[in-house]
Amino acid sequence: MDISKLTYALAAAAEALYQITLISHGREADSHTVGGLLKGVLRTESALSTSIYPMEILRHGLQYFSNEPHLDPAIHREMSYYLASILKLTGMYLEDQAARTSLGNEIQGIKESLSAQTAKTAYVSTRLADWYAREIFTGRNFKVIIYGDEQVLKAPENLSRIRALLLSALRSCVLWRQMGGTQMNMLFGRSKMAVCARRMLEVL
Repeated sequence: MDISKLTYALAAAAEALYQITLISHGREADSHTVGGLLKGVLRTESALSTSIYPMEILRHGLQYFSNEPHLDPAIHREMSYYLASILKLTGMYLEDQAARTSLGNEIQGIKESLSAQTAKTAYVSTRLADWYAREIFTGRNFKVIIYGDEQVLKAPENLSRIRALLLSALRSCVLWRQMGGTQMNMLFGRSKMAVCARRMLEVL
């Protein structure tokens, strides 16, 4: 088990959750970061977090795990709630063969049609958000509650981007689990993760 790769995978999940906090409170998400996170959902051929996500898009996710006061405390609290919720969803997803097959088929369909799209990030975001709404949001009793401005959250574009980013976070947590990550080693290995996160931040 490589703690640096596990930290990297969870930082990708945390980065997606950070971008959600920006959108939900009426701020502008970083389009380059969002695009990179969504591309990561499509990279199913790799089992290494470091080859799926470029480090430069994970700054806020790494800051979350660094145990240093980089983030606003309110944002940090929201991210902590979202991460716990996504980890719970990850367990449910991994036990659901039908959902895993459905997502695999959706990703394959996106890849096959992507070259014909002009606005590629928007297309991927919409497709992933639609899948999340269909298979996760409406298909389960457990839902992730998003905090923020009510009017902002009602806007279809914002809702779509948030759902796509939730799926991105789910994908990163699945990767973390596949590499040997568990709730216990996250709980008792946070100090080691913090050291890894701080070292990664030093090169950004």
